[in-house]
Amino acid sequence: MANSLDDQAQTRLALASLFVALVQTLGEQDKSFPSRFEKNVERIYREMEDYESEPIQTMETLRWAHELIRQKS
Repeated sequence: MANSLDDQAQTRLALASLFVALVQTLGEQDKSFPSRFEKNVERIYREMEDYESEPIQTMETLRWAHELIRQKS
């Protein structure tokens, strides 16, 4: 049986998936948009690494979005 995600993880994955769908849709009109978006996600992720509060769940959502974009491109 697959490892099921808790409600919070499912919400974060859904959010990441929605952003990927948005990026793909915008990328249909502007081919450079997905790579620019991906670079911004990477930048934001690196900035969050320095936060004292360690926003692990936020960083995980960004990482999921980044990975999904890379898989779809």
